[in-house]
Amino acid sequence: MRIELQEVERQQLQIKAAKRQAEREEDDKFRQQMLAKFAEDDKIEQMNAQKRRMKQLEHRRAVEALIDDRRKQFEAEKAAEMEEMEQEKQRQAMRQQIIEEERQRLLRDHAQKTAWIYAQGRSKRLSRLGTIR
Repeated sequence: MRIELQEVERQQLQIKAAKRQAEREEDDKFRQQMLAKFAEDDKIEQMNAQKRRMKQLEHRRAVEALIDDRRKQFEAEKAAEMEEMEQEKQRQAMRQQIIEEERQRLLRDHAQKTAWIYAQGRSKRLSRLGTIR
């Protein structure tokens, strides 16, 4: 059991690491695409060196802002999903509480009506125990 738990934990860590790597690669790919797009838009090659460096710096800042926006959006979606899961968990707990309260009420309401069934079952079990001993 312990070995299985360790294996599951190891697998989860590998999955998490792979996810992080995929996110980094996606961010890098997005960054390169956006830099290429901005470079094409502004035809950086035609500008003098100083203007080109300034424009590239401006583009990097714009790309980083876009990546940051995407990351914030992803985190907001994840938080909303977690909130929804928590609300569902609370609904399930409430539902279970209502079911248990209703079960207890039914037992109380019908306890006297069904007490003889319990008594018969108990006496049969006791008599079986007596014959076994």
